[in-house]
Formats: sequence, structure tokens, C-alpha cells
Amino acid sequence: MVVRRLCVLLALLGALALPATAAAQSNPFQPLPAPQQPAPEPLPVDDEDDGLGVTETLLIVLAAGCLIGGIAWFVVRDARGAAPVDSDHDRREDAAGHRSPEHQRKAKQRARAAGKRARQARKTTKRKAKGR
Repeated sequence: MVVRRLCVLLALLGALALPATAAAQSNPFQPLPAPQQPAPEPLPVDDEDDGLGVTETLLIVLAAGCLIGGIAWFVVRDARGAAPVDSDHDRREDAAGHRSPEHQRKAKQRARAAGKRARQARKTTKRKAKGR
């Protein structure tokens, strides 16, 4: 109990001591003092350097294009090599990417069978849990 009172007293004294530093400002809205030294004059600029010419800029753009094109070529080549080959692709989908009614029916049957298996698995696990 005494330790708690001592901590509260120290926290109160610390809180009262903090605003004392801010009281040193007499008027925060007074104008800023004038600068002590004038700004140094800028050094003369050498106008002989015009930067990159047209040829250098064109070479940089062509090199960047070749780099991006090369990266794209490697990515596409690797993706084609890793992609699975689907021989039934043409029979299942038409040009617009729609699947045939037969394929849709089989997919629906597979989904229903999977749902039925999942329900049966849940029922058996519930029965086992109740039997314990």
C-alpha cells in the first residue's frame, strides 16, 4: 500500500514537472528572429554539360526494351514447358471457353458424390465421438 502511494506521488510530481519546461516560452506567436548571416551566393554553373544526347538516350531505351523482352521470352518459355498438356481441352470447351453440357453434367455428378462422401465422413466421426 505504501509502495503504491509512493508510485502515485512520483507520477504526479513527474507530470507537474513536465509543463514547467514549456512555460519558458513567453509568446509562441512572436515573429521569428532575423537570420544571422546572409545566404552565400551560388557558385557559377558550368553550362558545357548538356546531359545525355539523343543517341545515348536511344541506346538506353533499346537496351531496356531488349532486357524486358528477353525476360518475357524466358518466362513464357518456362511457363509453356511447365504447363500440363490437356488433350481433351478442345472437346470440353468451345472457342468462347464454355464447357459442353455433358462435361457440366459429369462435373456436377462428381461434386455431388464428393459432398455425399464428406457428409458420410462427418456422420461417422460424430458417432465415434458420441460413443466415447
